[in-house]
Amino acid sequence: MLQKLAELLKREHSYYTDTPRSATLELTYRCNLTCRTCSVWKKGFKDIEKELTQTEIFQMIDQLKAFGIERISLLGSEPFMKESFEDIFRKIKQRGLKCFITSNGVLMTPQHIQALVEVEVDKVIISIDGVGERHDQIRGVPGTFEKAQANVRALLQERKKQKKRKPEVSIHSTLSRLNIDQIEPVKKLKEDWGVDRVTFQYMVETPKEKVEETRFDGARIASHRLSAWSDSLLFRREEVDHLRATVRQMRERGEKLDFAMRALDSWSDENLLNGRVPIKKCYATHNHILINPFGDLIPCSNIDDLPFGNLRKATLEEIWLGSKRNEFQKQLNHNFFPVCTSCANFSMTPSQMFKVVSGGTLR
Repeated sequence: MLQKLAELLKREHSYYTDTPRSATLELTYRCNLTCRTCSVWKKGFKDIEKELTQTEIFQMIDQLKAFGIERISLLGSEPFMKESFEDIFRKIKQRGLKCFITSNGVLMTPQHIQALVEVEVDKVIISIDGVGERHDQIRGVPGTFEKAQANVRALLQERKKQKKRKPEVSIHSTLSRLNIDQIEPVKKLKEDWGVDRVTFQYMVETPKEKVEETRFDGARIASHRLSAWSDSLLFRREEVDHLRATVRQMRERGEKLDFAMRALDSWSDENLLNGRVPIKKCYATHNHILINPFGDLIPCSNIDDLPFGNLRKATLEEIWLGSKRNEFQKQLNHNFFPVCTSCANFSMTPSQMFKVVSGGTLR
């Protein structure tokens, strides 16, 4: 409890002093899957030659360390698609930084698995949206579930073999109308696979009109990476009812609900039906640095067509303290942009956390 309180106070200090302590490197937009709930992979294999090189990534990691960053998260699309990926997470750990990796779990080789444990990567998060064929249908490639399952079990076995406590291995599931009936089956994977945690979140879906309305200096700055392919996959009334019933049954069985599930259950029906995130503060643009595969420092996942600057042309400090980011923050602090109500980086304020704990509703 004291540790969580300390982390919360640190987060608030970071927000009000505009001093980020974590960063995410989107290493590549390439992916081996074609997930229904994601459009990032559609950027895929365009401009591969413009991606940061290993040397440039190493220089960037050094800059992040010097800037006070304590944790680096590695994402893709699929980070294991990036050449020399093992060298990248080794470099992060060599610099004394925490390292989190989010992956679909399919491309991990025995060499990767051994290295992840050897250097003690702090956390490996495997995205699983259903069990068996349901997962494969959502991910667009047959056999995906079985490959992820085999690799996760191999990773846990290697951790045991090396007598290490790290990495923490968790399953993270994105809920939509495609898999609302998969909460219980996915939750059971904690026991079946032996992972440390299973967490859930509601999918983010940005209405296309909000993307077009999100502008800065007259130009559109949001992208359609989080927009629906065709029909919306947000919850309808039947999925909302299913969510409520599932959580109620868990409580009746005396199961301990993790905070993320309790938080999701605290969303109002209206917000769930409309996919409207109850955001009150933008922690993402104050506490966190996001860098895309080409070295652009961008505001967040929703607003990714506004580079504040490129690390090939300027230092991290110059970009973070620069006029472009300063003007953007002024506008954001005055009023959220239209896409902010579909925030992919939502973090609750302390008062919202208290509301969840006390059984209130987030609106």
